[in-house]
Amino acid sequence: MSWITLPLELKYAVVEELDDARALSQVNRLTYAACLRSLYKIIKLKSPASLHALLGNVPASYLTQTASITVDLPSNACGDLCSLLSLTPRLKSLTITSAGRLTPSILAVSLPHLHTLSLTHIDPQALNPLSERLVVAFCSSLPSLTSLTLNGVTRSALHAPPLFFPVVRNDDNIPPHPVFGTDLALPQILRIASLNSLVIRDTPLSDARWETVPVACKIAHVELDGPDADRVLARIGPSVQHVSLGVSAPPRAPCPVLTRLHTTPYFPPDSLAPTLSSPVLSSSPISRVDMECFADDLPDLCNAVSDFLLVRKETPQCWAKLERVDIRVLQGDDMPSDDEALEAMGRLIRVCTELKLSCDSLRALRKWPDGRLRARTV
Repeated sequence: MSWITLPLELKYAVVEELDDARALSQVNRLTYAACLRSLYKIIKLKSPASLHALLGNVPASYLTQTASITVDLPSNACGDLCSLLSLTPRLKSLTITSAGRLTPSILAVSLPHLHTLSLTHIDPQALNPLSERLVVAFCSSLPSLTSLTLNGVTRSALHAPPLFFPVVRNDDNIPPHPVFGTDLALPQILRIASLNSLVIRDTPLSDARWETVPVACKIAHVELDGPDADRVLARIGPSVQHVSLGVSAPPRAPCPVLTRLHTTPYFPPDSLAPTLSSPVLSSSPISRVDMECFADDLPDLCNAVSDFLLVRKETPQCWAKLERVDIRVLQGDDMPSDDEALEAMGRLIRVCTELKLSCDSLRALRKWPDGRLRARTV
């Protein structure tokens, strides 16, 4: 049996296994038809003209199977984005950069199957701030939302205290929520019952509502980088299993199922030991600690971890479940080869070996690309 004579269902099955079906789609017209679902299953729009071109040149029927859309939203293009989303009833993942260009018209779009949403806005001049009110209204309209990533959300003047800066003004045109009413402050996202994963970066967390809003969700994974991160952690502690921190803000409430702790490259190495020694983290069943760092911070981070582990050795009841320590140099940074860095790596490896902790990533860092061990890391 040849490819041409295969039933359409089998062709669909073959195409679904391919990472990229574009080459196969050019065989003939019948094959192209079989590849349509895969060709438009994942859409990435990287240029201002690509969104308009997609709507103008791609038949609407091709978009019915689209599962993922990534778009850098151009100026005055929220209407086009809404048109595109209305053609993708099976959309499951949506990533929007330059999200400050969203308008309340996005609230009219129905996305019943969307479970992953990422809204990122980088606007140093604050010309088009991303309002917390619009974010909360949009997220709460998604019945299947489980994973939410927010980057660069700005507080609204309607909810922020006097003299708070920066704030979004003139965002009172967002309609009241059936449950939240006009209180669309960012902490209301904790009332989205389906939410399971929450990432908030470069966004103020100083709103006192984080400590009082009813929590309806069970967050298993959370990443926070604001100085008030402990406010959020205090509310979701009972369910959280994986915490990622960009600042020294250990949880204040017990985390009985927390098994993994991650620190971002922006976490200060000199704050590591005080954070790890906090009562909540010391008593949590954490089995794995992952740390990222810039190359210049590697010696300080390795020494900080070594010092902490040696102190922990004297109090075995703390961090009793710890099994693995991982350190990764941020991708793109050159691996340091100076004596200080190599000595710090070697010391940490020896400490982990003595305490019977896995440190495979660190062992990999001590090797040259050809497999030879770097000096002073043995």
